[in-house]
Amino acid sequence: MIESMKIGIASRVLVAWMGFLALCLCCGSLTGQEKELAEVADTSEKQERYMLVLTIGELEASALRRDGQLRATLPAKFRNRVDSILLKHPTTFLSKKLVVDDDVDKLGRTLLVNVDESIVDRLEYQPVQMKIYQSGFDSITLKYQRPKNQARLASLRRGTKPQPNDSPRVFVRLSPQNGTTGWIRSMKILTVETQFGSTKIPLNRIAGIRFNADEANEVVVISVTGDYLTGSIDLNQIVLATRWGDETIPVSKLESITYDRESRFLDGDSKADRQWVLSQPAKPSTPRRAPTRFPANPAYRGLSNSSF
Repeated sequence: MIESMKIGIASRVLVAWMGFLALCLCCGSLTGQEKELAEVADTSEKQERYMLVLTIGELEASALRRDGQLRATLPAKFRNRVDSILLKHPTTFLSKKLVVDDDVDKLGRTLLVNVDESIVDRLEYQPVQMKIYQSGFDSITLKYQRPKNQARLASLRRGTKPQPNDSPRVFVRLSPQNGTTGWIRSMKILTVETQFGSTKIPLNRIAGIRFNADEANEVVVISVTGDYLTGSIDLNQIVLATRWGDETIPVSKLESITYDRESRFLDGDSKADRQWVLSQPAKPSTPRRAPTRFPANPAYRGLSNSSF
């Protein structure tokens, strides 16, 4: 009887030991599976995501308004890796991006991004970034939502309506690649101190003002009739009313003020005398059958997911 009890205990110990070994083997296989999945997840996290940068200049904006859409094709290596779209103007007032959640649809393998006039106009002020949550597309089409009531749309924007003492609508350039449009608050007349005395010039008679033209920080004023005037102004800053609010700009940051984005002051330096020349803007031309694709676009910038 003692022998049978010993055999019974030994068999139970053996069964328990075999169960323990099986459990260890099972845990080992699960640990290996979890490790494999973790490696896959870690690899997917390291996969770089991209932001599609589309430059909307005067011609692109005109084509978008005229044709109702603009299209960009994605290279194969960027497909399913685009997390956002950045719309930008060649010259913009702010470098900080405005992030919006806009209406995005998917038609087949084309991503339709609906933009309205307020978004297109905003590009003069700052870049606009739109997040993308869809996948499985190989092209992106900007679809223009035409305003139903342009007057009502303008009245809803802050700073759109100039005050009686504000300047005419001007383009303020801060650098060769940076500027925006708006109205200068409380400035209908510019007072310039010249070597012949003080001169008051209505802004609607000025074709352009070049700031910080020399070491003495003098200004150059060219009238609509071509008259040339140099001197100094008693002004430290201007308040520019844009469609998106008022912005205070130090005069030391100004390059020029003109009525057209394409007008530029050129340095007509000569051995005899240095004189600034105001270039005449070229009239925009948009043929009826102009291509609606982005020339030299899109550009791709790698960003981590945490950036969105």
